[in-house]
Amino acid sequence: MSSATLTSKAAPAATAALPLGSAQPLPSPGSTTGAGPGEATRFRRAMGRIPSGVAVLATYAGGDTHLPVAMTVATLAMASANPPMLAFFAQKSSARASTIIESGRFVVSLLGRGQEAECYRFATSATSTPDAPRPGENPWSALRVPGAVLWAECTIDSITDAGDHVVVIARVDDYALAVGHAQPLTFYKSKLAVLDPASGRHVPTESLAWW
Repeated sequence: MSSATLTSKAAPAATAALPLGSAQPLPSPGSTTGAGPGEATRFRRAMGRIPSGVAVLATYAGGDTHLPVAMTVATLAMASANPPMLAFFAQKSSARASTIIESGRFVVSLLGRGQEAECYRFATSATSTPDAPRPGENPWSALRVPGAVLWAECTIDSITDAGDHVVVIARVDDYALAVGHAQPLTFYKSKLAVLDPASGRHVPTESLAWW
């Protein structure tokens, strides 16, 4: 995969942690400790107010290029800039996530404008799979969704238990950006929408402690 250069920068100094108990409690009554299905659904809807990108993760089951597998996630995030790493969260019950984890390697395609069909294609429990690579084609490049705004080839670094999900941290081995004015697809309150970066205001992220 052709890629941008991965530049190394010194890691920023760690910021002081907030003391325990400094955050204000949520206004809604009740506790989420041992929450039942109803509470889990309510919390999921609340977290739906966090806008997120939409990505397709793809790999080969058992390393067999005749068995491509893909899943849609809306939980992709940068985990580290140096070294380059990303993370995603997946339900423990997801068979596709299990296949990706067992493979140890996967390709990310961050979806953009007009790719709602690709999102739904790999978000269902149906047996929809990516096309197998053509003869002579790089098998990992073949897993990229055409027209995406970002592609990355990743190797899983660690897996952490998180309730009914797992947190997967992966090293980014290579990546490439779409050419031109990219408009990423976003997921917000159970709806898909297009984010137009041209309408936003530039923020010098280097000056932000949380970045």
